[in-house]
Amino acid sequence: GLWTRFFPVSHKIRRLLAINNVGEIKMVRAEFGTWMLGTPRLVEKELGGGVLLDIGCYCLQFVCMVFNGEKPDSVHATGFLTEKGVDETVTIIIKYSRKRMAIVTVTMASQLPNQAIIIGTNGTITVPGHMWCPTSLMVNGDREEFPLPTPSQPINFTNSTGLRYEAEEVRQCLKKGLKECPQLTLADSELIMSILDEARQQIGVVYCQDTA
Repeated sequence: GLWTRFFPVSHKIRRLLAINNVGEIKMVRAEFGTWMLGTPRLVEKELGGGVLLDIGCYCLQFVCMVFNGEKPDSVHATGFLTEKGVDETVTIIIKYSRKRMAIVTVTMASQLPNQAIIIGTNGTITVPGHMWCPTSLMVNGDREEFPLPTPSQPINFTNSTGLRYEAEEVRQCLKKGLKECPQLTLADSELIMSILDEARQQIGVVYCQDTA
């Protein structure tokens, strides 16, 4: 369900990183926040509520993509819970070897700029907004647009026509007889979930399934 990984912006980022366009990556920052305190799937624990599992995964997949699936040295999370015991606002500091770091902030209690920034020794790559469904990219200040196709029907969510990129990737994988997608492998999914679970445990969010 991590449709972000298949947007043209994500493909461009991976190409830039592959040629060391901004040098060695030293810092990654990603944020996703919007007011969703009235959304049942976010606030009800029995529905798997909480901001980490709902939208935190988008920020973490970005970090893991930039660091090419590398396992971090440590994960430190802090945040606030709602009265119902689900995570409302969380910041995660992820440390990697060679003095590299990522900082992720997610919240359902306020609107954030929703940017993602990759900082290297020779420059920066910035997703200036809608980092989970991006249509623009800035590389050392130069902006490039990646417009989505015009929708033929009303859409429910921002940039929903971008779901076609994930659908097309699934189609191509099926045609090739693949059991997993090379751009988002099972190992990638396990790494993202391991960080989410560690952060959730540190801030004290426990579901009934955790003790089953």
